Parts: sequence; structure tokens; C-alpha cells
Amino acid sequence: MQRQSDLHPVHPNSIEDILITAELERRPRRAPDHAAENRAMAALARQMADDPYGVPQKLAELLVELCRADSAGISLLDHEDGREVFRWTATAGASAPELGATIARDASPCGAVVDRNQLMLFRDAGRFYSALRGDEPRACESLLAPWAANGKATGTVWVNGHSPERHFDAEDARLVRSLASFAAAAYQAIVSQEESAAGRRELRASEDTFRTLADTAPGLIWRNDEQGRNVFINRYFIDFTGRTADDILGTGWRALIHPDDADEYVSGYLDAVRGRRAYRRQVRLRRRDGQWRWFDSNGHPLFTPEQGYAGHVGMALDITDAVQAEEALKEAGQRKDEFLAMLAHELRNPLAPISNAVHLLRRPDGRRKADRLIEMVGRQVSQIVKLVDDLMEISRITSGKIALEKQPVALADVVAAAVETSRPLIDQARHTLLLSVPVEPLRLDADSVRLTQVLANLLNNAARYTDAGGRIELRAHGEGNEAVISVRDNGIGIPSDQLPQVFDMFTQVHRTTGRGHGGLGIGLAMVRNLVRMHGGSVEAYSVGPGQGSEFVVRLPLLPQALPEPAEGRPSDPSPLPLAGRRILVVDDNRDAAESLAMLLELDGAEVSVVNDGRAALAALEQSCPAQCPDAVLLDLGMPGMDGVEVARRIRQDPRLAGLRIAALTGWGQESDRARTREAGFDFHLTKPADLGLLESWLLA
Repeated sequence: MQRQSDLHPVHPNSIEDILITAELERRPRRAPDHAAENRAMAALARQMADDPYGVPQKLAELLVELCRADSAGISLLDHEDGREVFRWTATAGASAPELGATIARDASPCGAVVDRNQLMLFRDAGRFYSALRGDEPRACESLLAPWAANGKATGTVWVNGHSPERHFDAEDARLVRSLASFAAAAYQAIVSQEESAAGRRELRASEDTFRTLADTAPGLIWRNDEQGRNVFINRYFIDFTGRTADDILGTGWRALIHPDDADEYVSGYLDAVRGRRAYRRQVRLRRRDGQWRWFDSNGHPLFTPEQGYAGHVGMALDITDAVQAEEALKEAGQRKDEFLAMLAHELRNPLAPISNAVHLLRRPDGRRKADRLIEMVGRQVSQIVKLVDDLMEISRITSGKIALEKQPVALADVVAAAVETSRPLIDQARHTLLLSVPVEPLRLDADSVRLTQVLANLLNNAARYTDAGGRIELRAHGEGNEAVISVRDNGIGIPSDQLPQVFDMFTQVHRTTGRGHGGLGIGLAMVRNLVRMHGGSVEAYSVGPGQGSEFVVRLPLLPQALPEPAEGRPSDPSPLPLAGRRILVVDDNRDAAESLAMLLELDGAEVSVVNDGRAALAALEQSCPAQCPDAVLLDLGMPGMDGVEVARRIRQDPRLAGLRIAALTGWGQESDRARTREAGFDFHLTKPADLGLLESWLLA
């Protein structure tokens, strides 16, 4: 006898309070466990073949496992006292509803849910459905999926989470929907068996149900006999391969396997057949369009009362996306390791002569060689700065954190600027440079600085990878609505199998052959990104090693005429540009602070140096307002009180309202610049400081 409360909802008007289906798409979706799903499908297929009556209970148990639920159940539409109710027919897990517990259809949204064939997510569903209250702990979240048989609403599938931390997601919803079809298939099989008068008709109905189920499954379902010959495949198998069933039955299925996988897969499977044991392997199968796809193939032995071992039944799920993602992660890890090793190598190169110079200067006779050593150290420091600048530049470009300053420009002017930039490297190698630029102007809407960077990179590469005395050609012409620029050399060329990778980050195709020329391998990646930002394209060509290379850039043309450049009047530099300026340098690195102060003093500035944040505030307290500095150059990463906190305190002092503050730091990402702007800095410079840029700011 059912309790009256089991037949009615607790709060008839509170469904909107507990229905939270929309949250499924907003929650992070966990990765599919194809292996577990494959095993579940195979287990349900075996259960369907052996005993459809056991499918609901098996399904409830598998749902608890696959969805990591605390309880699950299957309900079936029934009639009681002239009313339609949903009665629990199978349950699994802790605190599951009692078998036979009912929910009245006309007093709840369940019937409407089934009719609309919609899935629903509930929060604390026991507040609305008394049958779900059960024993403690209560069901905090419940996921319901309807299922139908013969086109009519027939039942529902529930999974419940009893922990407040257990939240179902879209992957759980997919699994519940996918497995709900087994409840319908089992119901149809049971009804068919109960209504059939003869065993043959019962078997036929069961087989038809299984075939229908197999044909709607999202995977390759198969059955082989006791000799490993195929006797059944589902519709998906035929659709995927584009073959007929006759092509695949028997031993024809072996021809679908990738040649590199076939011997191991077939021999392993036949061993499993002889041993009457389960078999699982990843294998590549040929799709109807010729593409090889990865599958997780899972087979289990089938036993019948009549003949014992009757072969294997199994299912294979397409896992190509997961395999490719794993391979991409491995490749990314390898590329990261290669880059770090390359970066260490490139940094050690300039550090070695700098270290040697320090040792020489410490020797008694070292001062006699100071001029040569200083020039050498300057060159090597410039090389380190270039490496760091290149890294920051490509990071900003690839992350979209730079904006092109476009304006109408003449391609001839860009070519001239690029040639001027690359000329020293070309002349040093005694190369012949041939230029061909059309007489008629080719106009572009572009950032001339960035396009100069593109062409200079291509010219520099041609100079580096061409033996001394080689030939380099730069040709430009209009082609329809595009400007086409070609940089060709007669250098060492590029192997054809490496052409697709030349524009990848941190790639130097000649590094392993000993023909590399240093650097981080980011120049061509920068070229590709900058060209794409201009709406163009770049391609690489080479017949092969020793046959030279050609890079072709295509950019959209601008039909409008270029404006005449404005005449500018150069300003006369002052012999002591910073004369009369008072500057406070704050840096815990004493060498960096004192050397910068010396440089500023040579330009006429009056410089004070302190080495921590509190000393900086004390110096300002003593000097202001009478001798207050014009600017503070402030390091960020100081112990005790960092530069950001010093700047905040300066901005809070009304006596220092006019004081200008520049960040001088090794941190140069956009997030670092945003942090200094928020703290009240007027300017942000990265170490080592560009003295020209610093001087311009101080004079502004």
C-alpha cells in the first residue's frame, strides 16, 4: 500500500525553484571516459542478448558507475487508481528510492518531460517528489532523462548525487541520454517476449530489438563466431567504412585495419578467441573518405546455454580527437624542451665573453685593454637584449597585444628601409643584392615599421643561409589587387619535408645539420603573424638542399594615392640635455642604480641614489618641497617595500602631486604595465633601459 504522500508532490508550485537544467551547459565538462563507456555498452549488449529483463537493473548499476552518482533508477509508466504514475522498477546505489515507489504523472511535470523528450536537472528534487526523499543523505542533485517505446512516453532514467559537492555536467547528461535507449530497448524486448506465443517469435523480436539498438549506437558494434569470423555488424559499421556487409563479414573486416596495425591486432585478437578472454586494443581503421581514424576496440567472449562459448561481441569507439590531442600535448612538451635548451645555449654564448671580460678587468694589466673589453661587453649585452626583445615581441604579436599603426605607405619606401636595415649583414657576407621594384607606386594600408621588420627578417635569413659571395633577389610587383614581394637566394635551401614547419615557433630547420646561425627560431613565425595581421599571406618554396629558397609575401593593395610626407625640422641636440633636472634613482641592485646615475649625470642631471623603498620615501621627505626631484626612477621588485607600494604612497601625499614616476624593471608584460599604471606610474621602462627613450621621457 503506497503512502498518500508518495502519489503527490510536496510543493505543487515550486518546480521552478528546483529546476536548473540550463546550468548543464555553463558547467565545465569533464573529458569522456571512452574505455568505461565502451565496457558499459558491451555489458548492456551482452545483457540484452542474454536476458532483457535484467537490463534495467544492469543499466541502473552502470549509471551509478559512469556518472559517479550515489544512486540511480529506472521508472516505468503504470496505472494506479485510475491515475498514471511512474513506478520505480530498478534502483542502484546508496539511499536509492524503494522499488515500487511512485510519482503521480498528472501532479508533476514528469509526464510533460517525457512527452517533450527533454532532459531535466533538479536541485534538491526531494522537496518536490516525495519518492526521492528516501533515507539520509538526501539527493542534492538529480538528473532525469525520458525514454519512449513505440513512439509513446514510457519511462524515465534518474541519477542522484547525495553530496553537495557533486554537480552533474553535460557529459553526465550525454551518458544518461545515451544509455536511456537501452531501457526502451529492454522494455520493447520484454513486451515482445510477453506478448509472443512462440519461442521463435520471441527470439526474432529480441534480435530485431538488438539490431535496432545496435544500429542506433554511436560506435562500431560487431559479433564474431568461435573462429573469429564476423557474423554481425551494425549500420554505423557500414556507414563508416562505405563497404557492404558482404565485404566485411567473415574475415573481410581485417582489410579495414591500417597495414601497420593489422598483424599485431589480428594475432592478438585470435589469441583472445583461443583463450576465450576479453580483448582490447587501439587500432586505426579506414573511413569511407580514405582517412585513418583511431578506435578503442573492446571485445568480450559470449557464452550461451546451448553451445557455451559462441564467439566474441564488442564495440569500437572513435577516439581520434583524443589521440590527436595527446600527440599535440607530447609535441608541445618536446618543443618546449627544445626551446628551453636553445634559449640556454643562446644566452650562454654572449655570457661567456662577458664573463671573460670581467676576469680580464680584474687582472692588474686589465685596464690597458678596457676599451676593447667595453666594446665587446657592449656587443654581447646588445645580443642578450635582442634575444629578450625578440621573445617579448613574438609574445605580444601571437597573443594579439600589439596594434598596427596603419597608414598609406609606398611599398618602395618599405623595401628601401628593409634593405638599409639588412645591408650590413649582406655586405659582410659579400652577397650580391638585386632589387626589382616597379616604377608605378604600389600603395598599401600598413604599418611601415612592421612591414620593414618582415622584409628585413627575410633578407637577413637569405644572407645567413647563403654561402659567402651568393646572390639575393628582392622583387616586387602588382598582381590584381595584391602586392607580391619575393625574396629569393641561391643558398643552402630547405628540405621538402621541412617546408611546412619553417613558420612554426622556435623552428630552425638547419640546426641539426650544423648550418644553423643561432637565434631562437622565431623570425619566420613573427613574419607570418605580422603578414596575417595585414590581411596577407606568406609562403616558402625550395627545390631542396643546395637549391636555394624563396619566400613570397602577398599583401592587399590600397588604390588611394599616398599623401606627401610632411617636412620635419630636426631639433638641435643640447650638449647637456638633462642639465638642471633632479632625479631620484631607487633600486636594490646597487651596481644597476649607480651605473644609471653615472650615465644620467654625464647628461647633466643631478642624481640621488637610494637602495630600498623606505629610503626613497625618507629622501623625498627631506628634499621636498624645496629640492624635490623632477622624476623618480623606481625599481619594482625590491625587498621590504616594493616599488608599487612606494608609488602608491607617493600618490597619496599631496605635497608630491607633481612628481613624475617611471617604473624601471625587468617585468615587461602587458599585465605588468597595467599594474604600474594602476599604482600611479607615469611611464614603464624595461631593463636594460633604452637611454634615448628615457631621456625623451625626462625631457617631455
